[in-house]
Amino acid sequence: MASKFHHEAIYRGADSLAKLAGLQVTLCGAGALGSQLADNLARQGVQHLRVIDRDRVEEHNVSTQLYGESDVGAWKVEVLRQRLFRATGWTGSRHVRQFRFAPPGSGLMSSVAATLPPCRSPRGLR
Repeated sequence: MASKFHHEAIYRGADSLAKLAGLQVTLCGAGALGSQLADNLARQGVQHLRVIDRDRVEEHNVSTQLYGESDVGAWKVEVLRQRLFRATGWTGSRHVRQFRFAPPGSGLMSSVAATLPPCRSPRGLR
């Protein structure tokens, strides 16, 4: 049986998967872009993900974000954490954290940098 990152291993290679697993990525916002980006990063093998968002899911978010109608009223990062667990098997808040208030100068963004390696086609072309 193939692993959950089987396709990523084919296209990126074992070395790139190891680099992805070791990245520490911080996303500011779990809205239209942040929720989709978090989902994609998790499915590509990023294992250390911090999402900073202070909003709850609202009804108008359902059409453009990763959330459903049953999520309305819940904290976005909590719903996102649950979705990432279902998609990748992550075990909770050590991977996605909720910060309702991050004052300027708090250092949350002091060492954030992430570069994803390029995809390789099955034929080895870039």
